[in-house]
Amino acid sequence: MLSQIYSAITQNLDAIVTRDTKGFVSSPIPVYAVQELLEKL
Repeated sequence: MLSQIYSAITQNLDAIVTRDTKGFVSSPIPVYAVQELLEKL
């Protein structure tokens, strides 16, 4: 998961959207489950 976090940071993304949030516990940027993001929209 570190490569996805690194990619998100280098691309200046605001968050990561994934079906498996467990792998991103230590992410320095917000991580949302797909359903969680849809509820925020």
